Amino acid sequence: MVLLSLTLLHAAPTTQQKKHAFKTAAVIPADAKIWIQKLSQPEPIERRNAAIRIAYGKWPAAVPYLIRTLSDPEPDVRRACVQALGTIGEKKQSPIALKKLLREEKSPAVRMTLLETLGQLRVENAIPEFKKAVSDPNTQIRTAALDGLSQWTHPEVDSLLLQALKDPAEGVRITAMNGLGRRKTSAARDPILSQIQDPISQVRRAAINALKEIGLTGEIKEKLKQLRTSEKNPSVLQALEEALKP
Repeated sequence: MVLLSLTLLHAAPTTQQKKHAFKTAAVIPADAKIWIQKLSQPEPIERRNAAIRIAYGKWPAAVPYLIRTLSDPEPDVRRACVQALGTIGEKKQSPIALKKLLREEKSPAVRMTLLETLGQLRVENAIPEFKKAVSDPNTQIRTAALDGLSQWTHPEVDSLLLQALKDPAEGVRITAMNGLGRRKTSAARDPILSQIQDPISQVRRAAINALKEIGLTGEIKEKLKQLRTSEKNPSVLQALEEALKP
C-alpha cells in the first residue's frame, strides 16, 4: 500500500518506472517516503526543499521519483533534482535522464548544474552534449562544460581544453588551464606559457600554477624567472615563488 500511495503521486508512470518502483518499494526508508511525497506539493519551494532533503539523505530508492520530477515547470525544482541525483550518484537511470534534460533544457542555471553533475558522474558518453556546450554563447555554460570535461579520461578532452585557451573570457581560460594542469597535459605547456603575459593577474596566476602541475622545463623556468623581475601583483609573485622552489 505504501508503494501505491507513492506512485499515485505522479501522473502516468511508464511500465519501466512501475517495475523499478516495485523493486525498490521494500527498501524505501520511512523518512525518505515523507520527502518523496513532498515532491508533489503544490508550492515550488516545498518541492525544491524536498529534493534538497533527499540529496542530504542520499536515498537511492528516491531516484525514480527525482527523475520524474525533472519535468517540473519550475527551474529551481529541476535544478535541485539534478543536484540530488548527482549527490546520490546512481549511474544507470540518472545519466540517461540527465542527458535527455540537457538536450532540452532552456534555463542557463539548470544547464550549468546538469553539466557539473554529468561531469561529476563521469558520464563520458555525453561528449557530444559537452562539445556543443563549450561553444555556447553563455560564458558560465562554457566554464561548467570545461570543468566537467576535465574530470574525464575521454581522448577528446585535452583537445577541447586546449581550444578553450583561445576563449575571450578569462574565466573560461582559467578553467581550461586548471583542467590541463590537473591532467598534467604536457602538450599544453607552450599554449599555457603564452598566458603568463595576460593583462589579467588571475590568468597569469592560473597559468603559473598549471605549468607547475604539468612540470617545468628548463626553458619555462627561465621565462618564469624573467616574469618575476617585472611582476607587480602579490598573488602572482607568490605563485611564481611556489613554482620556482627547488
